Amino acid sequence: MVTIGILAILLGATLAQYFKVFVLFPSCAAVLASAVALESVWGESLAHSMIAGALAAVGLQLGYFLGLTVRQLIAAWSHPGLTKSQQPAFPSES
Repeated sequence: MVTIGILAILLGATLAQYFKVFVLFPSCAAVLASAVALESVWGESLAHSMIAGALAAVGLQLGYFLGLTVRQLIAAWSHPGLTKSQQPAFPSES
């Protein structure tokens, strides 16, 4: 189940780099069905399969959010025209 969650997070982060948020609807359905099918093949109960599917769908959405956040932070830090007040607010290292 952990493997499915990690793969879903990585897939969500990858989708965030190339697609808009509307890609989450069909991809969540596909990930949910794939996780349930995979858990069923491995011989798990239906309840365990549904929990794994829900974990995969939530992991996909979390990965999408994290992918968007990382992309925006990189864009904000690499843009040379931003003033100090326009850069993301993070605590200083000192």
